[in-house]
Amino acid sequence: MEDISLQRRMPLTFLGACMFILIIGLCPAASARAAEAQPLVTLAPLDCMAYGLTPPNAQNQLGPSLPFYQPRVPRAQIDSVVSKPIVSPTGNSKFPQFNHFKLWSIWFEPEEQTAALRPVMSWNIGEYTGFNPPGPLSQVQRGFNDSYGRSGLQLDDGRLGMWMNSLDPDFRRFSGTPANVNDGHGSMNAGCWYYPPAPLAKLFPTAAHQFDVAFDVGVHHDGSSKNDWLPNGTITDGSAQAYFQLIARNRQPYYCEPPPPRAPGEPVPPPKVCDFSMTVEFYTRDPQYATKQYVHGDTSGTLTHPIAQTGLMEPKDQAHWIRRMDNSMVYKTSAPFHSRVHFRMSSSQFRAVLEAVASHRADPNDRLPEISLNPLDYDVTLLNVNGEIHDSNAVPGHAQLGMSVSNIRITSVLDHSAAGAPAGYIGDGSAVVFRNSDNSIQLFQGEIGQGAADKVVLSAGPALGEPVGYFAAAAPRVVYRDTHRAIREIFRHNGQWTEWNLSAALGAADAYSDPRTFVDSANMPHVVYRDMAGDIHELYMDAGGWHRANLSTESVPARPRPALGAMAYVASGSPRIVFRTVDNGIGELYYWYGEWRQWDMTTLAGPGASVRSDPQGFADTNGLPRVVYLDSAGGLHELRINNGAWTHTDLSLLTGAPKGLGNPMGFVAGNAARVVYRGEDGRILELVDWNGQWLLNDLSATRGALKANADPMGFVDANGVARIVYRGDEDMQAQASDDNMLHELFYSGGQWLHRDL
Repeated sequence: MEDISLQRRMPLTFLGACMFILIIGLCPAASARAAEAQPLVTLAPLDCMAYGLTPPNAQNQLGPSLPFYQPRVPRAQIDSVVSKPIVSPTGNSKFPQFNHFKLWSIWFEPEEQTAALRPVMSWNIGEYTGFNPPGPLSQVQRGFNDSYGRSGLQLDDGRLGMWMNSLDPDFRRFSGTPANVNDGHGSMNAGCWYYPPAPLAKLFPTAAHQFDVAFDVGVHHDGSSKNDWLPNGTITDGSAQAYFQLIARNRQPYYCEPPPPRAPGEPVPPPKVCDFSMTVEFYTRDPQYATKQYVHGDTSGTLTHPIAQTGLMEPKDQAHWIRRMDNSMVYKTSAPFHSRVHFRMSSSQFRAVLEAVASHRADPNDRLPEISLNPLDYDVTLLNVNGEIHDSNAVPGHAQLGMSVSNIRITSVLDHSAAGAPAGYIGDGSAVVFRNSDNSIQLFQGEIGQGAADKVVLSAGPALGEPVGYFAAAAPRVVYRDTHRAIREIFRHNGQWTEWNLSAALGAADAYSDPRTFVDSANMPHVVYRDMAGDIHELYMDAGGWHRANLSTESVPARPRPALGAMAYVASGSPRIVFRTVDNGIGELYYWYGEWRQWDMTTLAGPGASVRSDPQGFADTNGLPRVVYLDSAGGLHELRINNGAWTHTDLSLLTGAPKGLGNPMGFVAGNAARVVYRGEDGRILELVDWNGQWLLNDLSATRGALKANADPMGFVDANGVARIVYRGDEDMQAQASDDNMLHELFYSGGQWLHRDL
């Protein structure tokens, strides 16, 4: 007889339901209090980055912080986005658009470049950019002159086009250096400037983070006459190039440039804050720039600081400054093309860039301390995607470039590759636990608005399925199923994570489903799973230690049908286990008056009901049980207690919700019951029971959100913030591929926001 004493089991109360935090059915009062205290992260419609993701500085100022996700700009706002450059701010209204996404243009204007842009209606610039938005051209095209062939800009929603033509007399060409006075260039770029003294975004939140850049780009037309570059960097004729640009600023003052001449004994002047550009070339006709990495000055006279330049291809004979990702194109030397650019840079790679910049700056006659070589000392002052033309003005030389850019996303990530669905929980903080592609168990921990998340490898595994986390018996705990089908537990005690084989210690049956958990009214842990025969087992702790039980054989009135899985939660003061049966029905075990009882819930849905997903239960705002699942056709359903009786609702029929995949899950946030699930196309969908009416939200429409390739999981964190974590699926143009990074949606300031983990 297995060791189970029903008399010793503590009855569960509604307090116990509120303690259950993996599936998250928060008490209404606790939810309201937590919502009042949640940190406010804000993101205006055209802002590049959110404010509030990182703590305020010493002056209590909030700065923007990565990620930067390109806004989707309505046509009605084109004139607030398409603009000429903004001069560095003076703290007054001359600079009203700090952190504002812009499509920049460099034009020839002899004074302050005050001429207004005008709609271009007489011809479609898309002939050269390859971007042909539907509708009236006057809504999507801007330039100084509405004449055929003149340079211009296009913008519609999340995509933009840039057409540069050196034969256009209105297009600005910068003056060159005295040694190259006839050379010039013009450019267009899309992105954001950031200016001190306002707080700036950190390039690397921690040394473990990687700077991640991705965007979709096309070069539709390059009408440049030649592409001859001389050894001194000058151009003999017209040429074009396209690149990503970052300007990094040293947060700490260092000697960036040789000091001015000084008399003997005169003190060395104070150091200055340093900055420099880093460019990643992805298109020119000259193949040497695919692999060439070097530091040089700007011969156009535009910038006074150095430029560290590299290309979008792994070099063969030298360490590279960036890592091109597998879903990225390689450096292009011919047009047209439309593809994806995606690369990462680690803090150690950026240090190599810093060393190259420091070497370039060094004054051989008077070596002073150079720029900081610590990657954590650098902020961001510019992020953009550039198209650029060069023209020596020699007849018949000319330069032309037409290109399009969309889906710009720039963020900081901790390197990982999730293999399944993540699970969020709270305990002594907020955390997300997941199985990595190497079958290790890893954990992200951190609060929204309190800095970057921290990643911890809890166990080398090897894990067979997906882990879950919860907080019970005064400790955060993670349980998972290993490759020997044993249930293993990892718990933290005295600041250290410890792992043990729970199944082996109890002589428990092999696990043929992933473990699920609940917490009783005494804050004691319980773990449930099914064995090979379909019996549901429980491993639980009480004052006497850990025990095991076969709930299927001990339940009444009769043994339930074999289970395919098991999920546990607490509602109406009782622990409940719902499971999909081998004949695609739904069974439930619930603890009532000292014994486990079971019944067939499928009958609620009517004759012939068939289930596709594993049912998932949660406690609603009144602490009452609800169960959600997908039927055999992908339709979403709910079973719930209403007015003292179980009822069934076809939520897809009621709301028009799209069909789903995987397992939907329910939780409570904002004093409302919510169901999140993955649509058949990978979108993350949410149904909210608001004042008795179900509302449908497409959360994948959130700026920066990728589609999901595993079940999304919602929870309310330690500060009362509603969060949904999921594994991403990149679906950008034709470059579709699994992202396998963890992503998070969180609710703040009246909107859903997104960040990469």
